[in-house]
Formats: sequence, structure tokens, C-alpha cells
Amino acid sequence: TSENVRDFAAVASDKFQIVKANIGGTVIKSYAFDKTKAEKVLNYSAKAIETFNKRFGEYPYSTCSVVQTDLQGGMEYPTMVMIISDSYTNITAKNIMSVLMYQGVIGDLEDVVVHELAHQWWYGLVGDNEYDEAWVDEPITQFSTLLYYKDVYGDKKFESMYNTSIKYEYNLSSASIKDTSFKRPLNEFTESDYEILVYCRAPMLIKEQYDKLGDAGFNEAFRQCFEKYKFKVLKGKDFPLNIN
Repeated sequence: TSENVRDFAAVASDKFQIVKANIGGTVIKSYAFDKTKAEKVLNYSAKAIETFNKRFGEYPYSTCSVVQTDLQGGMEYPTMVMIISDSYTNITAKNIMSVLMYQGVIGDLEDVVVHELAHQWWYGLVGDNEYDEAWVDEPITQFSTLLYYKDVYGDKKFESMYNTSIKYEYNLSSASIKDTSFKRPLNEFTESDYEILVYCRAPMLIKEQYDKLGDAGFNEAFRQCFEKYKFKVLKGKDFPLNIN
């Protein structure tokens, strides 16, 4: 049984290796086909949940499962996230590039795990209309992932991740975008425009507000938002920052 959840999903396999940790009263379970990879993901997951607990508000569920699955990217569900199997493989091109850019291996796996876990707060606990107002949860989830890097690796890593994975990506593609508005329903985007506007341009605008408010002021705004809209639906007009 599960209470106060928006939807439900399940994954099953007789080949899972399972490792667990307890963070703030939540049992985190990492399911993978290799125990070493399961432990690595458990480490990322524990640090992510600890970060978001401190920043936004306590995770209210007794369990949270992070599961290796055969799908594209990652997908969030209340109390569970699915992570693409390809990210559990050995060193990738992104791993190699991350050594050059960030002075350490920050590849697909960590990024996807943290992003999907941030959705536990933004979509899972604070809901939104994901079709008409996808910009409400994805950009703040993207920015929350950056805050994880700040808290775990420091300010320099936070800024380099922002500059290379968000700002650079937007500048690279922005010339081809005719309409830069991201406050529209999904059917009004091309796939490429959606990716660059919702995952890059909107987080850039959030970063501008973050720099103005400072870390403490920004954190307080989203902590208040979390407390007010937990188990409810946050509409775009009530988003705690003015971004356009």
C-alpha cells in the first residue's frame, strides 16, 4: 500500500542486486544488475535525498527505490525512479568529457539519478499540470540538480556544471529557435525546442533569480512553496519566481 501518491508503477526482475541505506527515516533501495553499480547509485541517491531534505523539506515516504530499467533516460514516479540501463555501463564519452570539464567523473548515471530524485519533490510532492505547464516542474528539477552539485562538490562545480551543461547547450542551439517562449503546452513545441527551452532557457532564468536572491533567499522561497503545495498542485501563476 502507498498513501498520498499521484500514480503507481512497478518493475520486476529475478536478477536485481539490492542495496539499502536509511536517510532521514527513508529507506533508500537501489536495484541494479551489478552490486557495485547498485552501491554507486545508492551513494548518489542518499546524497541527493539528504540535499533536498535540507533545502526544500523532508521526504515524507518510508521508502524510495532507484531501479535500473530498459527505457530512454529516466522516469519519475512517487517513491520510485527508473534509470536507463545504458547509464549503468562502463565509462562513456560523457564520463571522459566530464573529467576535462569538471575535473572529475560526472557522467550520465549521477546526473540522471539526481534529476529523477529531484522530481520526487517537484512533480511527486508538489504537483503540476505536466502537459499544459511542463515548465513548472522540469526547470526547477533541473536547477535542483545543480544545487546538488553545489552542496556535494562545492561552488566551483556548481558554476561549471551550469555553464557547460545548461548555458552552453542553450547558446549552441538558440539561434535556430524562432519562439523562445516556454510557457506553452507540450503540443506547441518541436522536440528540440522543448529540450532547449524547458531544460536550458528556463533554468537560466531561474539562475538569474538565484543570483539576485542569494542561496538562503532562494532556498526559503522554494521551502515555502514546498510547504504550501505539498500533496497539491502548483499552477504556473503561483510559481515562486517571476521568469519569462
